[in-house]
Amino acid sequence: LVQAYGALNDSTLKIRRKTAEAWLKQHADDTQLQYCLGCIYEQSGENELAIDAFRQSLRLGGDAVVHLRLGRLLARTGEFEHSTEQLLLAKELN
Repeated sequence: LVQAYGALNDSTLKIRRKTAEAWLKQHADDTQLQYCLGCIYEQSGENELAIDAFRQSLRLGGDAVVHLRLGRLLARTGEFEHSTEQLLLAKELN
């Protein structure tokens, strides 16, 4: 459910961000919450925060979906070498 929360539409973006950041205070080691925040930051155009959140999700055990999302974001920001690494990891996990 937390992963889906990060993918909702833009009309609730500010509220979702505030809520997810509040959850983070008690659940900083939750891989899905980090992924959710990465999605919210990405939707907000805050790519560096999104990259950090996705990477934190991966450090906590994130799955192929996180690698894929991070790889695509890195490609959009011009980090093609790192993007390729993430996309290959996503492929290997699938």
